[in-house]
Amino acid sequence: MPCVVCIGTGMAADILYLARQLSEKDSDKKLRMSAYLKRRLAARLSRISDAPDDTDEAIGLISRLVSNEQLLTFCNTLARGSFAEEILKPLLLFANSPTAVARLAKLWNRPDILQSVFAKDQNALDQQTIAGMLYEAVLYNQVEFVKLLLPQLKDLSLIRTYWVYFLYTETEDSVNVTKVLISLKILKDDQLTEVGKTCNRPVTVKMLNALFDRLLKCEIGAKIFHIMKENSAVLDDISDPIKDEGLNEVLKTQCEPLNEPLEQIFIACVFLGRFEMAEYIWGLCSSPLSLALMACCIQRRCAEIFENAYDTSTASRYREYADNFENLATEMVTVGASINNVAASDLVGGSYMRAWYSPIALDLAYLGGCTNFMSSLPAQVAIECMWTGSIHCSPLAILFCMFLPFLLNIPGLAQFGRTQLFSLSHTRDSKIPSLPANFGERCYRFYNSPRVKHHFGLVTYVAFLIYASYVILFQMNPEEIDDNEAALMALLSIRIVDTVLMVLKSARYLELRLVSGLASLVYIFLRFYAAYEIASTALGVCLILLYLELLYFVMNNKRLGPKVTMIAHMTREALKFSPFFIIFVIAFGVGEYSTLYPYKTGFNLAVLENTLSMPFYQIFGVNELDVITDGNKTCPASLVGIECSMPNTFTTILVAVYLMFMVVLIMNLLIALFSYIFDTVTEQADGIWKRNRFYVTKSFHNQSVLPWPLGVPFELIGYIRNKVAEDKEMKKSGKRRKTTLISRIHMHGGLELTDKPKKFQKGLPEKVVQLLEMRYMLEDHCREAILLRRKEAEEATLSAKLTQMNCELDHLVKFKESERFVRELPIRYVPETFEDQFPGKVEFQT
Repeated sequence: MPCVVCIGTGMAADILYLARQLSEKDSDKKLRMSAYLKRRLAARLSRISDAPDDTDEAIGLISRLVSNEQLLTFCNTLARGSFAEEILKPLLLFANSPTAVARLAKLWNRPDILQSVFAKDQNALDQQTIAGMLYEAVLYNQVEFVKLLLPQLKDLSLIRTYWVYFLYTETEDSVNVTKVLISLKILKDDQLTEVGKTCNRPVTVKMLNALFDRLLKCEIGAKIFHIMKENSAVLDDISDPIKDEGLNEVLKTQCEPLNEPLEQIFIACVFLGRFEMAEYIWGLCSSPLSLALMACCIQRRCAEIFENAYDTSTASRYREYADNFENLATEMVTVGASINNVAASDLVGGSYMRAWYSPIALDLAYLGGCTNFMSSLPAQVAIECMWTGSIHCSPLAILFCMFLPFLLNIPGLAQFGRTQLFSLSHTRDSKIPSLPANFGERCYRFYNSPRVKHHFGLVTYVAFLIYASYVILFQMNPEEIDDNEAALMALLSIRIVDTVLMVLKSARYLELRLVSGLASLVYIFLRFYAAYEIASTALGVCLILLYLELLYFVMNNKRLGPKVTMIAHMTREALKFSPFFIIFVIAFGVGEYSTLYPYKTGFNLAVLENTLSMPFYQIFGVNELDVITDGNKTCPASLVGIECSMPNTFTTILVAVYLMFMVVLIMNLLIALFSYIFDTVTEQADGIWKRNRFYVTKSFHNQSVLPWPLGVPFELIGYIRNKVAEDKEMKKSGKRRKTTLISRIHMHGGLELTDKPKKFQKGLPEKVVQLLEMRYMLEDHCREAILLRRKEAEEATLSAKLTQMNCELDHLVKFKESERFVRELPIRYVPETFEDQFPGKVEFQT
């Protein structure tokens, strides 16, 4: 075992150092001790308090120690060199294998030493050793070691399920996982108390599965944790994530290899907030575009959870990481657009993950709130292609073709493009891109495009509003419910059913629709069980809300869509500001009314109405100063303060103070707030609209070809049928099975296309396979271009820093030279006092 002796730490260390310094090398280049040195050592040894009994034997031992330069190394602790470096040098000299050197590098956290091992021989370490070292590096977040070891691991099957599981449960960052699980109420307090009794760890594979399904709002967790679920019992029995002794080692060998191991480690690093390692592994994964968007979605959702838990520092860090991943995805599609705009749009609009067959990239971008990515040119081209169905037609021609289908046969009126490799349909990859062959295919593509469905829905909805307005104005019968009003009730009921269906399908932007549906229910109930005037008022409110729903139909318009986004945002801000407004109105209203009518007693709804209406209208100039200051001169004295107002000085002062606060302070504050919101939202409205445009397109795509209200019964029947089929399939197999062609395409996409099995070739056209290969090639090329750009940017930054450092060193050298020149100048006598300057006698006369 090599030893390091620290000079100046004791008499024994000084004796050994003296022996090494005064030893002489013989002809064999070995250190030998002369007789003179032995006499000096004997004298030194005699002065030690616990001197050895046999001095000659002690000198012989010292001679053997000193003679081996590798065995004994001396270190001066006061020198500038690293003490750890001096200790490590002899250990490296005595390392008898590359594995021993690699383990020393790992223990001492020296990636440069490990790099030297691989520089000498790429196959210096066996795959099992590399896998073990890589596991510890991943677990302890040692990024530099991961960068060295991961490219050397050729057999990815050595990455076992416990690698990722212990990332979520046994690392320092796993506390973030626990926080998110508790916030989403997946992990409960009673489960934490069971740790150590029925289980070793609070976080289970089932919880992680539910967590990812909740964050990504799709059933991707079952695909990610499929293998881990099968090994959940073994994973829980592993006591220590690092030690490989006894039963622990046996359990680890029983764990199966991970499916898509690099993607699994990437997602775990994203969740734990290890951005540097996640970014490096991202460069090695398949489907980098979808993975970057998935990381953005996960981290932004986690940031919201941490903000709600008042952990603002972690939330800001996660938001920064999410922005970085969004920038990666945006750079990818920008590079793709510079190569081929059509291919880049296909990559954005139809890129399913090769690993877990996730939703398309646009779905992930929308869930993650990736405004910059959705605003990119390829994303907007893809959304426009989805919106139009690759049909180029003027707005007037669309209206004619909607009601006169035979016009689709006219050449040039509606130009059908080739069906792209992507669309919102789940069967989009089953056919070769081609033009419609006959009139039936033209009609199918035309009437199934989201744009035509939108126009049909708008026409029918406007007709419904016109009919409802006509019934309210001209056909309402106070005595009975006639046929027109009954038809209106039926249409409102169908709309309520449609709203319920949209809620069950987890649709968005339903706030206004839910309120209008509730108003419709109130109207129908009051029409049967209350007075006509109240029911008519409820119907009027319902009609106002129904008219406001027209804003949803213009959200996809290039001119009106951003304006609707601004209106919605400002409305939300106004609702947030409303508590201040309500507090002032109620407070001053009650005070003002109680001083004007101090003798009025008994509960009355009119009193509540006047209490709120008086201060509200005073904001807009209806002050009624005569009531406040003069009162009613003709009112009997017995009714003053009861039915007639009782003017007093305090009420006048109260109204003046109220108007000063409301008009001068609150209203001006509201105006300033709206001005600020307008300035900020104007810059963001276009990007937010471009992001919401995808959801509008997707929502109209999922609607029935038949416009509302004709398509609602078919959608209801289809929803019930799908639920029944899913329940039967769950009872039959315990999990959902996809039997459509898209499942085979997804499975095929998860394999290497060059080594695809023959059974997939039968169900997948060769042209589609070629297009998929081109898509994956473009995606990988964009990723490599980004990594190359970043590497060049880092090299440029390092070069600039090196240039600056050299300039500073040159300046320092010149300064030292000038300092040396000044020090070498001859010393001159410098007089300090007046007498020193004039040594003669100088007499002063007073």
